[in-house]
Amino acid sequence: MKKINNMANFKGVFLTLIIFWQATLSANTLPKSLAENSNNQPKEALMSDTVKAVKKALVIQLEIVELTDNSGLTYVGGKVNAADLELYLSQMKKILGDDFTRYRQHQSERDHQTFHMTLINPYEYKTVTKEIDIGTMLSVSL
Repeated sequence: MKKINNMANFKGVFLTLIIFWQATLSANTLPKSLAENSNNQPKEALMSDTVKAVKKALVIQLEIVELTDNSGLTYVGGKVNAADLELYLSQMKKILGDDFTRYRQHQSERDHQTFHMTLINPYEYKTVTKEIDIGTMLSVSL
């Protein structure tokens, strides 16, 4: 029995040593991308003009309106001018390809042919006690 316990202890120590050895090997392995970059500076990827435009902060104007969803629930939203979204819609069209028209059709039907941001959902709107200035403009930075 003592011999079996010694063998079990030996196996445990041996496996632990193997694990430490493998961890040491992998910790000292340098990724190929770092080895090829001799000055350790990040490589700069060129961006298209579209991506550069997206990187800039976008400020859009919202008109505060009361909206009704397809279930008849009323909520507060900010209407977005479609021209403010043209860059993003064209990017989406490139990504979705032929599916873009179908995708936009469903969104357009759901949102009554407008673009908007929901500001107060229908369930919260029922509990709002302060007057909301419907028709005012709001600037939003994205």
